[in-house]
Amino acid sequence: MAGRPRGDDHLVEYVVPMANRFETWGLMELGAQLIDTDACVRWLAERALIRNNLVCGTCRSPCRIHLQRDSPDGKRWYCGQCNIRTSIRDGSLFAKSKLSLKEIIAIIFCWANAMPQRFIQQESRVTNECTVGKWCSKLRRQCTRWIAQHPIEVGDVDENNDPIVVEIDESYVFIAST
Repeated sequence: MAGRPRGDDHLVEYVVPMANRFETWGLMELGAQLIDTDACVRWLAERALIRNNLVCGTCRSPCRIHLQRDSPDGKRWYCGQCNIRTSIRDGSLFAKSKLSLKEIIAIIFCWANAMPQRFIQQESRVTNECTVGKWCSKLRRQCTRWIAQHPIEVGDVDENNDPIVVEIDESYVFIAST
């Protein structure tokens, strides 16, 4: 076959099933996993945080991965039928961000470990504190949405099989940085 070799139609061979995604990571282990952009892309695809494959929205053909030097992630989805290129980030939390995947993963890790924003900025190496603040807000909204879509029952019954009353005080505190 002459010309450019065809790319794969998926990023990784194996996507971790949802039931097995409750992982715990330390900063050192996570850093070792994310040594370069390709490793970040694979890590995210294995956890279904970015799409592992894509079907063209126009012609319904499977898209393929093409290397793209001018892309921040080094690859894009490409439909050979329609000649349409799409970011591998499209349809994910990472879409339209100018930060590297490694920076975003670092922000998420630090935020999930309740680090203050100034530490998140330092650990992620993102110099703009406004960007870090926006990402923290975005993550908070994403978690709020997820909790609303996946409600859990709180409470139990006592030894007489009477329901135990559980009161939950809801608070949302946000301190704007100055």
